Amino acid sequence: NRKAQIENLMRMSMNTNVPATETTGNLLNDANATANATSTTENSAVGAVNAAGDFVYATGNAVTIDLPNDAKITLGDKSGLYKLNEAIKIEDAKLLEKTNWFHLEDLQFESGSSNLKPESKTQLENLYNVLNCYTPLTLKLGGYTDNTGDSLNNVTLSTKRAETVKAALVAKGISTDRIVAEGYGPQFPIGDNATTEGKAQNRRIDVRVTKLK
Repeated sequence: NRKAQIENLMRMSMNTNVPATETTGNLLNDANATANATSTTENSAVGAVNAAGDFVYATGNAVTIDLPNDAKITLGDKSGLYKLNEAIKIEDAKLLEKTNWFHLEDLQFESGSSNLKPESKTQLENLYNVLNCYTPLTLKLGGYTDNTGDSLNNVTLSTKRAETVKAALVAKGISTDRIVAEGYGPQFPIGDNATTEGKAQNRRIDVRVTKLK
């Protein structure tokens, strides 16, 4: 898998079009993934870059959600986690497609670091509550960066960031075997790396479901 990541990054550096799939640089159980990746985050994302350089998404109207275990969370009705939760509720089989990723807005890291910023606390708590409610659920966290700097270092950084999110959820009580974390570095951008806004969008954590029940 490490070799596949290196080869994929080399192709990117030569401006070779790389399909946005999870086929390259993934774990063994994703090795047969095909088709283009989908995400709740689109290239025409609504939001703006703040003074800290983070992309702040406009996630819609705040909605209070009553989870089956009587917990309550508040999410924007355009957010990735809202859409993920709605799909989990109806046990949508499409969730198990290896290309079906959801963006976790508001998970922000210190520049060049895997340390989460304090403003990430609410999103972490919301994700924890979803996992804690739907106990059979297992997830994969994907970390991504922009294309600034060395690509292989970015893969390492994105991996550490995904692992940081996992560690925070485990510390809250989620079993470690319910979450897999992997970093893809600058692979699979959702924004234009030629712009400040695009770079900020590409620095992200996405999630997909690996088991529903």
